Amino acid sequence: MTSPPDAPQPLHPEKAAATPPDPPTPEPKGAEEWIQILFDPQSFIDSFDQVRTPDPLRFSDSRDYPSRVDEARTKTGHREAIETGVAWLGGQKVIAAVSDFRFIGGSMGFAVGERVVEAMDEARKSKVPFVAVTCSGGARMQEGIVALAQMAKTAGAAQRLHEAGVPMITVLASPTTGGVYASYATQADLIIAE
Repeated sequence: MTSPPDAPQPLHPEKAAATPPDPPTPEPKGAEEWIQILFDPQSFIDSFDQVRTPDPLRFSDSRDYPSRVDEARTKTGHREAIETGVAWLGGQKVIAAVSDFRFIGGSMGFAVGERVVEAMDEARKSKVPFVAVTCSGGARMQEGIVALAQMAKTAGAAQRLHEAGVPMITVLASPTTGGVYASYATQADLIIAE
């Protein structure tokens, strides 16, 4: 396609053709890296981690869902796409939930939702601030409606935190999208974006 004769022409057409490529996108930080960045050294104590990952649909595409979960566990060293526990931040005790995008895209299924709710409920009961680092592609499709139900469950737990007057802080790490963004990630009193 050619430009009409009266269309403006680039001053240096040879430079316009030599536009550099976009820089590479950095890999999302893992849960351990966020824990090291945010919390006092060696203060994170893993908790609320007894929830098992279900396979309600017996989902399979090129591989079955339990195989994908096992692979993610091997890759990350985590049981699920979130680490939850007690930590200290500048000497202040907090309850924390830190996503790991490397675990099936940080997606929220039953186990992630349950761990987030348990952590929020503990923060509410003990009147300790709740800190979340979200890095997620959304709800985990392999768990179907069970995963989607976690949106309402986590949003409800965030509402209970607000009603109890317990502070909630979220760090929206890159990327945070879908069901996590639409449920608890954006319910915080203070939202910080990476």
